[in-house]
Amino acid sequence: MRYYREALHKLLRTKTLILLFYLLNLGSALIVALPFRSVLGTVAGHSFTGGAFASGFDAEVILELMSRNTVVGPVFQTLIAFAAAVYGIGILFFSGGVFGLYLRNDRFDAGEFWNDAGRMFPRYLRLFLLSLPVLVICYCIQFLETAFVRIVYGPDPYQTVLYWGVWIRTGLGYLGLLIYAVIFDYARIFAIDSDERNMRRALGNGIRFVFRHFLPVIGIALPVFLAGLLLLILYNLVTGGFPSPSTAGLIVLICLQQAYIAGRVKLRLILYAVQTSYFARKVPETPEIDGPSDGIIDPNPLLTI
Repeated sequence: MRYYREALHKLLRTKTLILLFYLLNLGSALIVALPFRSVLGTVAGHSFTGGAFASGFDAEVILELMSRNTVVGPVFQTLIAFAAAVYGIGILFFSGGVFGLYLRNDRFDAGEFWNDAGRMFPRYLRLFLLSLPVLVICYCIQFLETAFVRIVYGPDPYQTVLYWGVWIRTGLGYLGLLIYAVIFDYARIFAIDSDERNMRRALGNGIRFVFRHFLPVIGIALPVFLAGLLLLILYNLVTGGFPSPSTAGLIVLICLQQAYIAGRVKLRLILYAVQTSYFARKVPETPEIDGPSDGIIDPNPLLTI
């Protein structure tokens, strides 16, 4: 709870970050929404599918158009891929400024923020590419359940085993992605904290730090992860069966969408703030391996973990 109190304090002192990340999220969404609305309106206006939207949003019709329509499907898939790339690059770029700001525990300073963001972006991009094998390994954690069932129960397990195995495999899959996410986050924090240029070294230190403090690190990130999942579920429940698109209904829907985006932004920034607070407290406590008695201090103490 101490780290979360510090995170909320940092978030209140750097409200400009909320606006920057909000605009990034909104811009990424508009990249998909505006062209897709135009294409979909053209198709729906000249087919029987238009009636399906008269009473509100219909996800089944959207999926039908994506899978069967030769115009809507490729356009939507291309827009999704492009928007995801823009969003990912934007997050990677902004994260350098955010981590630097939170490590200094300062108020928002535009010059320092953009300097850190621009300085660290090429390194973070290399770090992401180097971390892809780690992502694959973490993703494959879920298949441990499949191997266990195969070894213990053979090729034809009981239905109960299959049922619970699906839930366990899903949980392991999310856990693997969470482990990769925190490794990548702490590798970025280490890189900017020590001004590390060797991203292999930064990635190695991120892995060592996470597994040395595994339970606290996962325990810090898990509440934010669950809060984001709960926010998504609530948003889908509220907007999934939205009534007829009257003027008032559209205004309410737009407000809900913007509130959801703002909520996601705040959760991400809270996670960054919590992680930097924990990192700043734990790094000085890292023990060093006894070295030669020449008075030289190891500039990268995390490597001795």
